[in-house]
Amino acid sequence: MNRALLRRLTWGWCAVIALAAWMAYSQLAGSVVTTLACDRAADTCKLSGGTQRAVPGPSKIRTARLEGHWIHHEGEGWDIYLDDQAINPQTALDDASHADYQRFVDAVNAWLKDPTQPRLSASFTYTASTGDKIRAVGILVGTIAVLVFLVILGRRSADRG
Repeated sequence: MNRALLRRLTWGWCAVIALAAWMAYSQLAGSVVTTLACDRAADTCKLSGGTQRAVPGPSKIRTARLEGHWIHHEGEGWDIYLDDQAINPQTALDDASHADYQRFVDAVNAWLKDPTQPRLSASFTYTASTGDKIRAVGILVGTIAVLVFLVILGRRSADRG
């Protein structure tokens, strides 16, 4: 194999490892908080944090709900809907995220039923499931293994002349 090409592949793969390391760190240590802020007087709602999706004003929202669905090889996942619009950035797969999503839905529905409350600020937090964390670490380990292979291949080709 051409040594210059192998050198470029090795350095390019280092960038892939950096991306995999960032992904593994964000899955292992990170969480995503999304906040819905609504104002009845202005008839506006805004999502911030994990998603920037447009949402209708409170006069147009009838209900919030948590909808479960089966994800192949993952198990049951949960998404938050305002009427028919999904608003969560990622599907909740673990019990902690599911419970937090449910608290959010309950808070929004309580606010919708109480017109005396002028404003709402409710948040939910997504944290990666154990499967997501294992997958991220596996990808990192796999990319490092490929780098080791490239380095060994480069040394062998250098030794051959």
